[in-house]
Amino acid sequence: MLRRPGWDYLAAWDAQKRWVDEIIAGQRGDTVILTDHPPVYTVGRNGSETDVLRRVQEDGTRIPIIPTDRGGQVTYHGPGQLVAYVLCNLAPNGFEVKGHVARLEQTLLTLLGDLGLTPRRDEYGPGIWVGDAKIGALGVRIKRGVTYHGLSLNHDPALAHFAGIVPCGQMGGQVTSLRKEGVELERAALERRFLQAFKEAFQTDLDEPAPE
Repeated sequence: MLRRPGWDYLAAWDAQKRWVDEIIAGQRGDTVILTDHPPVYTVGRNGSETDVLRRVQEDGTRIPIIPTDRGGQVTYHGPGQLVAYVLCNLAPNGFEVKGHVARLEQTLLTLLGDLGLTPRRDEYGPGIWVGDAKIGALGVRIKRGVTYHGLSLNHDPALAHFAGIVPCGQMGGQVTSLRKEGVELERAALERRFLQAFKEAFQTDLDEPAPE
C-alpha cells in the first residue's frame, strides 16, 4: 500500500502503466495506491470531450482535460477526493473483471455504511450513490490480466467543479460528498477505514499507507 498525496494525474498514470508491466513480468506484487490529484477532468474510453461543458470555472480556474485509457466516461478529480488505484493480477487471485469491479464497489458500500450512510449501486453503471447523488466513481483497465486505475470517493472536494461536466454521461446528474452528507472525518481516519473495508472486500492483507 502506497500513499502519494497531491500526485500529478499524468505522473500517476505513467507510474501505473510501468508498474503493471512489472507485475506482468513477475517483478512486482499487487499494489494499491491512495492519492488525490490537482484539479483535472479525465475522459475515459467511453467518453467524449464534448461532455466537458465549462473548462474555465467561475473563479477563473482553467482545468486541464486528459483523455485516458480507463473505462467509463468523463469525471473530475481534485483535492478532497480519496483516489485508490488498484493494480491487481486477477488470475492468481481467482478474480474476473466483473468480480473485481464488484469488490471495488463493495469496498465503498461497506465504508459508507460504516459511516452511517445508506449507499447503493445503480443499474446505470459502475459507481456508488447516496440517494440520487453520486459519491463514488469507478473506472478500470485490464492489461494481460492485470488491472489498474480504480475508484474515487468524494471526501470534501469542490463540488462546483462537477458542474463543468456531464458526470459519467449523466446530464444533470447530481454529485455529493461525505462533507455534504454530514460526515466529518479527517483524511487519515478515512484512509484507515477505507483500508479495512478494502481488506474485507478483497480478502487480503495490506500494510498501512506509506510513501515509496
